[in-house]
Amino acid sequence: MKKVLPLILLILVIIAGTSCQKELSAPNSSINTIDSSSLVKTYTETYSTGTTSGTSLTFTVQYGANKQIMGLISTSNPANKFVFTYPLPTKYTQDILASDTLVLHEDFFTNSEYFLDSTYQYNDTKDTSAEKYFYNAQNQVIKMNEYQYQYGQSELINTINYTYNSDGDLLTAAGSDLSIETYTYYTDAVYVTPLATGILNINSFKKMHLPKTYSLSSNGILIISLSYTYIFDAKNRITFDKATAIDGSNLTKAYTYY
Repeated sequence: MKKVLPLILLILVIIAGTSCQKELSAPNSSINTIDSSSLVKTYTETYSTGTTSGTSLTFTVQYGANKQIMGLISTSNPANKFVFTYPLPTKYTQDILASDTLVLHEDFFTNSEYFLDSTYQYNDTKDTSAEKYFYNAQNQVIKMNEYQYQYGQSELINTINYTYNSDGDLLTAAGSDLSIETYTYYTDAVYVTPLATGILNINSFKKMHLPKTYSLSSNGILIISLSYTYIFDAKNRITFDKATAIDGSNLTKAYTYY
């Protein structure tokens, strides 16, 4: 089950604390509303079990002249990377490479208001899939269809319906495949995600609260349950967040900024 945003977007949407909402500009235009100090310089992800310290991956984040994200480059092996291009105002691409060999290619298409409309991807084994997003009057994703392509034919394999609370925070994502994701949030502060400007042109990006808990169930069976904690710097930017599972394993993310 795929989230509302593509996985790499969830990685790149580094959450920076602020008390005001910002208008987001088109990927190929100047993004003057984003303070350079909000741009992430390095991103480190570490997975640990309850008994081991785990291993870490660190990426440097590269930007274009207009502050759009151009890539994430591994510091330990620069041939491992995420690369983005912006061929059209309503299209961008993502390539994931391991040792400079393509692992996954994905095209992202936006609608006339520059919200994500659809995606198309293929991997190194020629598996192909696509997605189509549907919005309500508040520009919230309320439904997403997942398709699988084989032999020139598309097949609808899953439909995900989304619900929100009165603050616009995502509450549930329920799939026709009997999977369901649920979220709770910290409500003591409101945040926006300015790094999303590097990927999408979203006319009115919503204020959001930081996730507090997340769970994924399939056919009534709990698959994963996470709780989140965060550390902020003096500029109220997140420098560290931690997702802890009920078995004691955890995934931490650390950020440095320009």
